[in-house]
Amino acid sequence: MTKVTLTAKEAARLLGISTHSMYELLERGDNPPPHFRVGVKYVIPRRALEEWINMTAWANAKGTRR
Repeated sequence: MTKVTLTAKEAARLLGISTHSMYELLERGDNPPPHFRVGVKYVIPRRALEEWINMTAWANAKGTRR
């Protein structure tokens, strides 16, 4: 069964970036992926992350930012 949510480390692995870069994106990015916090941990919904990837890629291909 596929997990519905990801940790920051799992999301970083899926995106092919370092965990440090993922935390920077979540904390300081101008277009961070959808996420919420549970205590001190970031929780990233898998489906929302996949949609964010598609929207971000489409916006970058068009030369615009969301």
